[in-house]
Amino acid sequence: MSPKNKRSNLVERSSGIVHVPAPVQCIARRSADYQLPIWQFDYIQSLNSKYTGEECVTRISKVMEDVKVMLEVANPLAQVDHIDMLQRLGISYHFEHEIKGILKGLHRRLVHNHTLRKNNLYATALEFRLLREHGFCVEQVSHALELPLHWRMRRLEARWFIDVYEKKPHMNSVILELAKLDFNMVQSMHQEDLKYASTWWKDSGLGEELKFC
Repeated sequence: MSPKNKRSNLVERSSGIVHVPAPVQCIARRSADYQLPIWQFDYIQSLNSKYTGEECVTRISKVMEDVKVMLEVANPLAQVDHIDMLQRLGISYHFEHEIKGILKGLHRRLVHNHTLRKNNLYATALEFRLLREHGFCVEQVSHALELPLHWRMRRLEARWFIDVYEKKPHMNSVILELAKLDFNMVQSMHQEDLKYASTWWKDSGLGEELKFC
């Protein structure tokens, strides 16, 4: 190769190495245009509930005593049905001691008789599920009778089931009243927590610094 051609190749290679691309044009980012939520400080602080007073607490205590009596005097099938309703309505935590005692008695009868109810599929499935949920050992042969429940958020499930239970033909008005009172009272407690958190957020000044929060 002649010296001229060598120089030509070197120039081509060099130009390929030192080539500087044209500057990339900056693209302006579009604003997300977030809409302001309705949960502003003034709105949150204006929230009030009639379920935080002493009158509501007294009424709940009275209804709870009525439900306890109902659990004690009911027949075994009615007892497990009440327990199921209390759980699905989100108020079983008020009666943990009573429920545990009822299920212990049910489990003792099961151990002695070596069987669940043979003449009532609903009762068999309900008793089996409640016993398993509360940690009692039940024969796996009965597993096919278990009625599966979807995993859901308990409070949302309770709110949905209150409406369902209210329409049942044999609805228990005492249990329904307690479910409504308890749900509204818990909601009012969450409102108070929200007010406190909102006040802290405003006083901290973080909202002015973090525009998208």
